[in-house]
Amino acid sequence: MRPSGTTASTLETAASPLRSTLWHEPPMLRPHAPSLMNWLRITVDRQLCAALAGREAALGWSNAPSLANRHLSNAQFAIALRTRLHTSLPQCRGQCQHRRHDGSICGADLDVFGFHARCCAFGGWLVRRHDAACAVLGDWCQDLGCQLEVGQKPYGEVLVPWAAPARPEARMDLVIRVPGVASPFYVDLTVASALSVEALRGGSAVRDGAAAGIAARGKIRDYPNCNVTPFVVEDHRRLGEDALRLIRLIAPTDLAERSRAIRRLHQSLGATLQRCAADAVIAATTARPSG
Repeated sequence: MRPSGTTASTLETAASPLRSTLWHEPPMLRPHAPSLMNWLRITVDRQLCAALAGREAALGWSNAPSLANRHLSNAQFAIALRTRLHTSLPQCRGQCQHRRHDGSICGADLDVFGFHARCCAFGGWLVRRHDAACAVLGDWCQDLGCQLEVGQKPYGEVLVPWAAPARPEARMDLVIRVPGVASPFYVDLTVASALSVEALRGGSAVRDGAAAGIAARGKIRDYPNCNVTPFVVEDHRRLGEDALRLIRLIAPTDLAERSRAIRRLHQSLGATLQRCAADAVIAATTARPSG
């Protein structure tokens, strides 16, 4: 029930600073996540939740989106919010339902926070997430006047056989030609998790950007003969240093246009990653008949 005299508009206004704070300062608020979730359930009714899922959910809960690719469904928004607050996902019980190539299920035990569901190697969800992020970056670059070399996919997968001596099949996700820059940028995009074993060993729990840095250094080692630009985005939208430098180079010089362009890319990438991660959780927890 909505408090007497309170409208959806006033509730949305009151909730907006909280959503913005939750996005930017999750470690500080994490101990209070259960009470915050309870507050949201009490004060935000079904109608407002539906509006948030369609309009604000995809932006890190700060500004209303204007593009369809920033929208999340109600189910996606609920999973994204709980994941961001590091609270349990009630549907994550039993065995992972992602399908292997032979049609059998993964069968791994699901953890209550959905980590396995989001990172499971079966079902193609990691590839979908990666390709969706590449498409967002490719669209953004082209909108700002860059040229892309097209490979086997709509964006990227360009064969670069000289990049690594032991890997003649080496490919780049995107080869971007920026106006006014002589050499192209060989971009290898990856989505890194700050909760992976490698990232935690590297200090991701105590140092911002540690996971992105580890992934970027790995990409550089993979392609010793190529001046690769590792475009690393952590699964909660933080970008690596190389990615930020490329974005700042491509973005317009006019301050107002620059701000809009960079914000648009951040929002679209964030929405895409949240949507793909939520879809992976939904697939991992939904039993389907084999065959």
